[in-house]
Amino acid sequence: MHYYSSMRTAVSFQPRMPRGFTLVEISIVLVIMALVLGAGMSLLMAQVDSQRQAATRVKEETIRSALTNFISRNSRLPCPADPTLAAGDANFGVEAATPGTCTGIISTGAAPAVVVTGLVPWVSLGLAAETAADGFFNQFSYQVVASATNLNLRTIPGMRGYISLHSSGPGVLGQAPAGNQINDCSNGLAFNPCAAVAVIVSHGKNGFGAFLAGGARSSTAGTGADERANADNDSQYVRKDFSEIAGNRFDDVLLALTPNDLLAPLTQNGSLKDSRAAIIATTEQMKGAIIANAVSLRSGAAGAMQYPLPNALWFATNLTAPDPWGAAFEYTPVTSPISATTLPGAIAFTILSRGADNATPTTDDTLVAVTAGELQAAFAKVGL
Repeated sequence: MHYYSSMRTAVSFQPRMPRGFTLVEISIVLVIMALVLGAGMSLLMAQVDSQRQAATRVKEETIRSALTNFISRNSRLPCPADPTLAAGDANFGVEAATPGTCTGIISTGAAPAVVVTGLVPWVSLGLAAETAADGFFNQFSYQVVASATNLNLRTIPGMRGYISLHSSGPGVLGQAPAGNQINDCSNGLAFNPCAAVAVIVSHGKNGFGAFLAGGARSSTAGTGADERANADNDSQYVRKDFSEIAGNRFDDVLLALTPNDLLAPLTQNGSLKDSRAAIIATTEQMKGAIIANAVSLRSGAAGAMQYPLPNALWFATNLTAPDPWGAAFEYTPVTSPISATTLPGAIAFTILSRGADNATPTTDDTLVAVTAGELQAAFAKVGL
């Protein structure tokens, strides 16, 4: 008999040791982390830039309001502040002297389109110094038509703009296809009412063209034609969307202000009369003076008085108030003398303002015609 003995084989189980990451796996993880962090940083920087651009626009609107308030107090726009002055100078941030020429400020162009360029005069505008710097901590540039800094209560409604905006640089006046101007609405008129009288420029994140301490400007050598156009001191500016096109990147933020942008709020709240209202008020005073002169020179018997109207030389010598654009009114006597038998509907005299374009006949002329009937009513009080 055979016996078979079964042997039990003892099997021992030991815990499995964890396998380490390979260099390839570690590299993949690091690449993924770098991509995630890079995307996050890019998003964060984009948000920061967007916030700074928004802050820049808010500051520009604050400066716009301050300019309108300055006009309400002084009936003119301020000169730029001198960019060559050091921060500790007593006149740092103060508008330059001599309105109309703006002493010491960069001046370009030919009359009447002379423009002056410098810094926002925040002290004269009653603003804090930080308001004159954009969201990227660069100084705003400020350009203004020189003649707009030398107006008064009577001439402020005739403020004119000569600063043009363009879709690209260099700027070419006129609408496409002849030009690339985007603020031309002259429609054949001699004067473009959509031209800007002042412009506030943020030179963006890259700061190319911004004024530096001591009056120098940040180099524009590393940027394209569009940003260079906004730092060459002439009256042609580029306003367009942001661009990352290599060789012509653009991140400037412009606020261009037409005369209407600045004057309309003052007209609406009654602080400033519009040009037509100013003309009517002035010509009413002139009409009174003409009536008084005619009364002083009247002749004839009661019931048959003759009231001679003064001639153009007398008008030019004695009634010198200019129209809202600084030009002389034109007076033309038509029917003289005036008596009780003069037809009431006859035109006695006219007073003309040639308007903003100082040309006639054009659509902006204002002609005030006074009839014999109006004068007869006035003369009747002293005896016709």
